Amino acid sequence: MTARTGAIIVLALFLMWSVVSWYWYTCGVRGFCFEFNVPNVMLVSVSHTGLPFIESNYIDVEKVCAHAYITELIGVNYRNSFFEVKKLEHFLNVTQGEDLAEDGLFGISDIRALQRFQWKYRDLILFPNNLIYPSGHIDNATLAHINAIACNARLVD
Repeated sequence: MTARTGAIIVLALFLMWSVVSWYWYTCGVRGFCFEFNVPNVMLVSVSHTGLPFIESNYIDVEKVCAHAYITELIGVNYRNSFFEVKKLEHFLNVTQGEDLAEDGLFGISDIRALQRFQWKYRDLILFPNNLIYPSGHIDNATLAHINAIACNARLVD
């Protein structure tokens, strides 16, 4: 084996290690590789600010929902969309009786409110995913449950 062949083998092993490490971090640690199992529904009512909003706790799915209400994962150290966080804050204020500032910034009060939401629905969000404590960020199960409540739809298996 020549030095050039050895260098190619080392380079190939390094590239394989890089891909596996990236996949492990992205999928295993951050959880971004799981498919969204979310109803394709969204509120089409628009507030005076131009953002979709929930008019009441009861929403007629056939008349109001067309797409997912919240479409992105939200959490600490995520690149959170201002508008998605604002929709989350509005959702928690209207449906859960929270008193969050709807400023679009994912802060400690938003995290605590989301943890209370996750704990309230722990049988649907936490326990099926083998979690004991609420995370305070929107994972796939939390996202699906928020969209189901927002659009008065059932969760899809």
